[in-house]
This record gives sequence, C-alpha cells and structure tokens, in this order.
Amino acid sequence: MRNTIIALIFCLLATSAFCSQNDPVIEAEALFANAQYRQGLAILTKAYGDRLLTSEQRVEVLKALGQFYENLVGNYEMAGNFYRKILESDLAADHPGVSFAQQEALRLTSLEATYQEQNELLRTARNTSNSQDLYGIADNIAQLQHLIAENPQYYKLPEAFYYLGVNYVAHKEYRKAIHAFERTLELKPAVDIYYLAVTPQLRVAYKQWGRSFANRAAWGTAGILLVITVLLFYRSQPWRWVRLKHIGIGLIMAALWWGAFTFSSQWLGEHFEVPETALQELKTKLPSLVRAAPGSPGAETAQMLFWYGLVGVCGICVFSIGTSRLKSRWVALLLNSLVGLLLFTALTTIFYLRYCEDDGEFIAATQNTLGYWQGAVYVYPINPVPYILTDPEAYADLEIMDLTRADFGSAGDENADLLRWIIGHLD
Repeated sequence: MRNTIIALIFCLLATSAFCSQNDPVIEAEALFANAQYRQGLAILTKAYGDRLLTSEQRVEVLKALGQFYENLVGNYEMAGNFYRKILESDLAADHPGVSFAQQEALRLTSLEATYQEQNELLRTARNTSNSQDLYGIADNIAQLQHLIAENPQYYKLPEAFYYLGVNYVAHKEYRKAIHAFERTLELKPAVDIYYLAVTPQLRVAYKQWGRSFANRAAWGTAGILLVITVLLFYRSQPWRWVRLKHIGIGLIMAALWWGAFTFSSQWLGEHFEVPETALQELKTKLPSLVRAAPGSPGAETAQMLFWYGLVGVCGICVFSIGTSRLKSRWVALLLNSLVGLLLFTALTTIFYLRYCEDDGEFIAATQNTLGYWQGAVYVYPINPVPYILTDPEAYADLEIMDLTRADFGSAGDENADLLRWIIGHLD
C-alpha cells in the first residue's frame, strides 16, 4: 500500500512537471525573455486556437497575449481586445483572470481619456508624416518633441518616438531619426510585430544617412580640390609659358578618355548578360530579352558617366598645370596621382548617388543567348514592372499601338524614347 501511494505521488509530480514544461504561456514567456518574440507569439496564437483548452487555460493564454501586445508591442488596442475576450468567457465574475481583465480594460479606457489630446496629436502626425510640406513636417517635429518632453509617463511614448523618427526622415534629419527609432525599440522591443514598421524605417534612415554623408563628403572633397586647383593654377601663371603643345596634351587626354569609354561601352553592350536569378527577381518569364548596347533606351545614364569622366580629365589637366612649376618632379607626380584618385572617387560617388542608386533604369540586351535575336527589358524604379518587347516579326498579331497605353508615353510624346526605339524595329 505504501509503495502504491509513493508511486502515485511520483506520477502526479512527474505529470505536473511535464505539464509545466509544456504550458504554452510558460514556453512563450521564456521565448520573450530571449527576445524571440515571433516564436513566442506563434505558440500563444496556436494555443488560443486549441479547442481542447479549458476555459481557465484559454483565459491564461488571452491574458498572456494581452500583456504581450501591451508591454512588448505597444499595441494597446489589440491588448484591449484580448482583455475583452476574457470578459466574454463563461467564467464567474469573481474569477481572478476575469477580475484582472476587467481592471486592465478599465485602465486602458482611463488612459485613453487622460491622454486624449496627445493621442490626437499622434493621429495628426501619422496622417501628415509623408507630406511634402516641409513647414508642416517641421511643425509635427516640434509638437512631438514637446509631447515627449512634457509627458515622460505617456503610455504611447514609443509610438511618439516612432512618428518623430518618420518626420525626421521626411525632413532629411537622418541621425535624429535613427535615435528616435532606436528609442522606440528600447521601449517596446517587439513593436515591429503587426504594428509599427520600426526596423524597416530604421534601415531606411541608416541608408539615407550613409548616402547623405557620402554625398556631402564627395562634394566637399570636390570643392576643396577645386579651390586648391584654382590657387595652384593662378600661382603657376600659365598664361606666361603655356604653348599649343601643352594644350594639345590636354586634348589628347580627352580624346583617349572618349576612345576608352566608347570602346568599353560597346564591348560591354555586346557581351552583357543578365543572370537568370536577376530575371527571376524581376518576375520576368524566360526566355527574356535584354539590351545594353549604346543607343538603346536608358543609355542617357551612360552618357552622363562620360561627361563626369571628362570633367575629371579636365580637372587633372588643370591641376597638373598648377604643379608643373614645382621643383621636384616626383612631388608633382605624387600630387597629381593623389588628386586624380580623390577627384575621380568623388565624381564617381556623386554619379552613383545621383543616377545608379534607387533611381536607375534597368535596360540591357543579349544576342542569341536567350532564344531571340533582339529585344529589351524596361523596368521602372518605382513598383518595377518589366515590359518584355521582342522582335515584332516573331509575333504576327502584335499591335504596336497597344504600347501607347503603357507608362512610356504615346507615339507623339517627345519623351517616348522607348516607343520610338520599338517602332524603329518595324522598318
């Protein structure tokens, strides 16, 4: 008899321990403690849908969900919904879980009434944060800063930091935006989950800050080099000694740049191939046609690269004139090389930020590599949708005027470069 009782007690303890280890609320809280918010939320969501749960177990799951959305996400509306679901359960009104839910629902309602003015300001900031009105954005920033400073106990303080960051991004104050988004994550580390897109906004702020810093550094470097070049050029007094042969050297350098650029662009255009993974990312059906030869739509960007390079060549020529009067040829050579490197780095950075990052057009072509003789893929930078245009002779029923309804204009539009290029293949 004694052994039987001991065995029963042991089984009860083991069962209790097993149940505790598999309690979804305990498992979720352990994951939350390790910053595994999505995994913990998945466990609670799955448990909430389990029909085998008792009413008391369901209340515990609802309570955990409400606390998660309130304390870690900052979504008080969602938290209130879970607390109200507890009140709709069939448990007695004096049940601890029901009493807790009633208190929490009343508390959230009280907070909503207490901070009604602040909540209205947040709604205003949310509706106007994407506006192009810089004065309106600056006003939003001032009001949000005042709200944060005057209401340190405000229950939606993380949300205020978030919209402050969004307005900072719109106002191009990226460092301040980064700080605001980081404060949001510090206060509500799971705020990204089905509520505020803090992490994507933070990435945008970091990217834009890096672009802004690189742009300022490039223009600053180019400006400093320009000042130094002008001073050295004036000091060398080239009008006293420059002859036609010196001018000829500069013209030869410009011609060499033109030849190198023309040859390389032609060669790259003829041998350009788009990886299949890139076409899949563009959601282009294979076989796809790509054209990169000079003269195809989009070649204007390459033409701008030529002019940027020509500016660099001319700048080096003028600088070399300024250093030609130095006594040491090795010092002059070293300075010319260093300034050339800095100048071309600055110009390349400016060109890339202006034409190649986010604002570029994807146009290229292959010859006899993907099944057709010629064609093009034209992709716009915003909401990219590829227009695949093949040899008209391959499609007897192709109506070329249907293309006028596309985004690249009509036949009479002077900007419809792509359409004119296509129509040219009908001849």
